[in-house]
Amino acid sequence: MGSLSWQADEDLPADMEQARLYRQARQRVHVRFGFYYHFAIYVIVVSGLFVLDILNGTDHFFVQWVAGGWGIGIVAHFLKAFTLDGILGTEAIRRSTEREPRRLENRSRRLE
Repeated sequence: MGSLSWQADEDLPADMEQARLYRQARQRVHVRFGFYYHFAIYVIVVSGLFVLDILNGTDHFFVQWVAGGWGIGIVAHFLKAFTLDGILGTEAIRRSTEREPRRLENRSRRLE
């Protein structure tokens, strides 16, 4: 997945705001494709372990422990890729950075 880098600056629009939005969109797409890749590997591995459990023929399955533990990571990756970016991701950092100069200016006015 090295060729899917969102940090490459080729073909960026000339306008700075457009360039920022383009980089941000490319980063989001990269994170989402990372989730799809992670989920596909999860499904393949857990399915293989399930088949091994069935073929083994014992009464004690172990696949549920792998699926459960790794599933927690899958849920966290999903939240990061699709829902939490506006709350904890680059979008939140951008909004906070835009607000901070106003806060500092208001603080300095109050102290005068």
